[in-house]
Amino acid sequence: MPNGDAVLPLAQHLSFLDHMALLHATFWGWQDTLGLTPLAHRYLLFSRWMSDTEAALGTAEVVPRLSARGWVRFADAAPRAARVVLPLLAEPWPLLEALEATPATFLHGDWKAANLGTGPDGRTILLDWGLCGSGPACADLAWYLALNCARLPETKEDAIACYRRALEGRGIDTTGWWEPQLSLVLLGVLVQCGWDKALHGNRGDLAWWEDKAVAAIRYLR
Repeated sequence: MPNGDAVLPLAQHLSFLDHMALLHATFWGWQDTLGLTPLAHRYLLFSRWMSDTEAALGTAEVVPRLSARGWVRFADAAPRAARVVLPLLAEPWPLLEALEATPATFLHGDWKAANLGTGPDGRTILLDWGLCGSGPACADLAWYLALNCARLPETKEDAIACYRRALEGRGIDTTGWWEPQLSLVLLGVLVQCGWDKALHGNRGDLAWWEDKAVAAIRYLR
């Protein structure tokens, strides 16, 4: 996909969601015995531990400095979500334990437009497998919605419904686990990149994520 904020063609976006569901359904129930990305690492990726460690090392990388600035702003940008997100940023265990009680599959881990393309035969091209591992299927979906928010050709609700239909169409029963897992991973997105939403997101998008984060509190263990 070309860089920038151009809206994805609807047919291509729907194909991405369908193929995401196909990948997840194919590996449904998969558990990591290979030592790939642990679930905890996904939710500590942009933590203050990371930025503090990089600062102590004197790194020249930009993202650790940006994330540190973004987390300072987050409490003012999303005060309701901050009450649940900031504690999880330091101690994500309640989120992890709640997610581990829901079904797992094989995750790519970075479904963003810069890693996506479509081959001439219609198959999805998916690059950069550095964050793959076992985890909740909806985590890939939530990451896709968060990082491609400016490029979505339909509402987040419609995209979520499309993915769920595609998953069910491949024989995955979503009864019982869908609502808690989806709610928890939407909260998890703010634990992962709330700093970026505070720095670069628009008010309407951040408000949507904030509402979802607050709604997920009831599922935390």
